[in-house]
Amino acid sequence: MSIKGSTDATIEANFQLLLKGTDYTLKYKYANAVFNLVLTLVIAGRIWFIGTKTQVLMGYSQQSHIICNKYKTIFAVSLEAGIVYPISLILHAAITGNTNKISIPVDLAPTAIQLAVRAQN
Repeated sequence: MSIKGSTDATIEANFQLLLKGTDYTLKYKYANAVFNLVLTLVIAGRIWFIGTKTQVLMGYSQQSHIICNKYKTIFAVSLEAGIVYPISLILHAAITGNTNKISIPVDLAPTAIQLAVRAQN
């Protein structure tokens, strides 16, 4: 929609199509960010839950403490890596939605890609 609407924005129908396409894109990005954030929290919560259950089942010994620390590390890594993408989506959608108020065009897609690649390493 936005591509067809941006071909000749002087035509009223194309301009309305451009606005509708931008609106759908922003809604998609916000919904995607919320879904990814919830999914990240569910995965991290499950890892935390398994870590605490393991420690309870094994007793509070030295070995269970080591295993619990491993689960805490995995929990922290998954939480940090999973939150970067929704935050970048929200920022990108907020900036894209307010382009008429910002005088400098900003595109955060390359930054989001770099952050995602660095989070995997």
